[in-house]
Amino acid sequence: MHNGRRGEVRVRIGMGQARWAGGDMAANDQQIGRYAREASAAGCDVLLLPELCDTGYVLAEMPVLARQWAEGGLSDWQALARQHGIGLIAGVAEREGECLYNSSVMIDRMGVLCGLYRKTHLFCGPEGDEGAVFTAGNRLEVSHMAGACWGVSICFDLRFPEVYRTLASAGAQILVVVAAWPAVRIADWQRLCRARAMENQVFLVGVNQTGISNGIPFGGGSCVVAPDGSELAGRAGDGETLLIADLVLDR
Repeated sequence: MHNGRRGEVRVRIGMGQARWAGGDMAANDQQIGRYAREASAAGCDVLLLPELCDTGYVLAEMPVLARQWAEGGLSDWQALARQHGIGLIAGVAEREGECLYNSSVMIDRMGVLCGLYRKTHLFCGPEGDEGAVFTAGNRLEVSHMAGACWGVSICFDLRFPEVYRTLASAGAQILVVVAAWPAVRIADWQRLCRARAMENQVFLVGVNQTGISNGIPFGGGSCVVAPDGSELAGRAGDGETLLIADLVLDR
């Protein structure tokens, strides 16, 4: 968080748009570390990473890949946040007892877990049936980090306006969508990101996977949409990039 002119509160965010290797968690961890270093060097307060960036979008392998937090996934990311002095919001495959969840974690720059969201709307389509693998979450909540109130969602949630109205009504200043959105429907992604920001009059940050993983072409197009529907920092194309934007929360 940065204080701007006349008491403005600014949050600089970085979005790591990349191809995430299906099933190669070591390679994905290296990529997460690289983006954390780059975002920190660019002065970002928070780094956002797409849906299931730890495992890649490989539904059939989730029973093997999904980890309990105590097995290293969370503690490694907490150490990374502390090392680089940056907050993290990232999509992960979570295991709790007999259940698997398509989740997103929020970790502050001190390594404290300050938010956990489990995807409430599980996708079913040509790319796979998430409901056959994951248990749906049942709660929406607003979390606090870097001087801002964040409302986090995951991919298919974007098609349900009630999710974002609930989060905005609960005080979210920044709506977040971490996604693995296929290229074949990228036009829908672009329209819906803009609509959710405008209808709720808050910022929306959408970070998506790109490239081909497990035979699925993902569409990229990560973006930051202002409350008036304008796009900050430009919309990312379909290549790998770190997109950076400054949000003025009083806007």
